[in-house]
Amino acid sequence: MKDQPVIEDQILELMHERLKDLMGKVKSLQVAIAAMEQTRNGSPSFNGTHIPDSQTPKLQPISTYNSDMKLDEKIAYALSKLDKATKKEIVGKIVEAEPETNIDKLDSNIAVRLSFLLKEQQISGIKQGRVYHYSLIPAS
Repeated sequence: MKDQPVIEDQILELMHERLKDLMGKVKSLQVAIAAMEQTRNGSPSFNGTHIPDSQTPKLQPISTYNSDMKLDEKIAYALSKLDKATKKEIVGKIVEAEPETNIDKLDSNIAVRLSFLLKEQQISGIKQGRVYHYSLIPAS
């Protein structure tokens, strides 16, 4: 009879551990379901949280160039100086400020980044023929 409470305690402990494990799996499934539903609905997300367009971070104007800036900042600098520009003009402005840059590598990196920034509504772009003209979004 003395052994029975020990066995019951072990069973209860095992059940609590199993419950904790299952709750973690349920939470993972909920996150996966929410992500798939957002993707299917075309909703923009950031770490699983919906961000309304008014809260999407925009690129800010940058007036001085520094070779240590991130690519987004270099794009913001070029767009600040050019107002409206094509990818080729943006690359040209960056190369003008940093002549030792590998132009082919910069061109492909800029193309990918502009596409992302446009998709995320951090910059604006108007397609004219086969070329996009990019610009910073004015502060509201």
